Amino acid sequence: HKPEMVISNIFSSPNGLRVVSNDTVYDADLKVLYTHPCKFTSISCSDEAYITIADVNKLVTVFDNQNFSIICQFAVKKTPTSLAVKAEKVYATDRFGDVHAFDLSTKQDQIIAGTVSTLTSVTVTESQVLTADKDEKIRSFDVERFELDGFLLGHEEYVAKILLVDNDKLVSAGGDRYVCVWDITSPINGTRFDYQFKIDLPLEKGVYDLSIAGQYVLVAFDDSCIVA
Repeated sequence: HKPEMVISNIFSSPNGLRVVSNDTVYDADLKVLYTHPCKFTSISCSDEAYITIADVNKLVTVFDNQNFSIICQFAVKKTPTSLAVKAEKVYATDRFGDVHAFDLSTKQDQIIAGTVSTLTSVTVTESQVLTADKDEKIRSFDVERFELDGFLLGHEEYVAKILLVDNDKLVSAGGDRYVCVWDITSPINGTRFDYQFKIDLPLEKGVYDLSIAGQYVLVAFDDSCIVA
């Protein structure tokens, strides 16, 4: 499907597929569900209860996933490049390499990890915080100690998006047109995780975004094309 818009994100919710463009969220039939006052920089539906949106004014808004009612808003010092929600915490990455954790209960914000690379994507399991960057790397941090556990190495260009299939498997994609599936339960040699298999997509454009819809992985490319 090729909508008449530039796609910035796609994700599934309890009420179906959502398509995001600039400042607007649509349903699968491209009916407008929500329009934001300014442009999005990141949006996440990594938790069934919440949708989180960051905008160009460095404001993060947390919505109820059922009806798009606003639960809370908080400002950040640096524009987030990616968001994830887990266990009442919003995790945000930025282009300076920091990972922030905002507690929805206490309203406290802290930097839990840092790298020297521009971070592009973040996702969280019960035990890991995983980040992707523009230097072809995916990193795994312990969710409690915030210490580096290891690297997921296999991409040849920047990694645009990482996405959990379940608590054991991760899907990643980026500029090299590969979709990699990883087993993230145990690293090889203590520091390196290895991919289970790699899919070479026969397209010229790099991958912009990934999403899970039922049994399918949806892949969005830089030319606004979506394939499953």
